[in-house]
Amino acid sequence: MSVVGQSARRFRLLIVEADRHNLDDLRQAFMQEGHECEVALELDTALDILDVRRMHIAVVNTDLPAQEDEELVDMLKERAPKLRLVLYNGTTERARQRRLRRRGADAYLSEKSDIPAVIRAVERVIETKM
Repeated sequence: MSVVGQSARRFRLLIVEADRHNLDDLRQAFMQEGHECEVALELDTALDILDVRRMHIAVVNTDLPAQEDEELVDMLKERAPKLRLVLYNGTTERARQRRLRRRGADAYLSEKSDIPAVIRAVERVIETKM
């Protein structure tokens, strides 16, 4: 059962994904769960959205052009310190994953564009941290 069905809570999600197909798939899946979604194809657009809207969770593909994982987390958390972060498409290096969690990532997936895994990670963040 989905988290929304269990709790009837809806959240504002910011999806940052450079691949339009994946972006549309994620947005559609989360909207079907009742969440409100804002989308960005690049980090600058995501930061602009955070300047004007309070978002609960950012779902971010760390494979964005010219962005390092740590810099990406720092920039998002600087704009929205309470923002929960679910990162995916990242490194499999455990030490780096731990560093990113210490910087503020709530979930870190190394899977390459595995949309069901991303959805499950967001559901776990909602269940445990919201």
